[in-house]
Amino acid sequence: MTAVAALTVTDAAAAAAAGDHSPSSSPPQAASAGPPPAPPELGMVARAVQRLVARNDEVAAAPDGRGGGAGMKAFEAAPGARAPRIGVAEYLERMHRYARLDPECYVVAYAYVDMAAHRRPAAAVASRNVHRLLLACLLVASKVLDDL
Repeated sequence: MTAVAALTVTDAAAAAAAGDHSPSSSPPQAASAGPPPAPPELGMVARAVQRLVARNDEVAAAPDGRGGGAGMKAFEAAPGARAPRIGVAEYLERMHRYARLDPECYVVAYAYVDMAAHRRPAAAVASRNVHRLLLACLLVASKVLDDL
């Protein structure tokens, strides 16, 4: 390497370190775009939905007639379908990673789930249907909040 080439390489490295982005300096390296960190609202919504699902699963499984009869079948999935293996928290984290929704969408989606549970108490938000119900509520919440 000649003295002129060594000087040019050294000057370009010093300019890049000093933050000079002139045309002679090398372009800055792009930061790796990994998955966004999960917002705290995601954990709160997941815990609230899990409590609702656990309570409704207990009521549906109770043989003593505490509401586990025909009225609890309004939101029930197809007979014989198993509950998904992925939990509610993992499902919401996956939705956040791939859909990149605003944190407000998760709170509004939970409000929709809670509203559905209170308006139709016999309609159980259970482990068999919670993922589909969350997906529908997240879609509606995203449309309401983001498409205005």
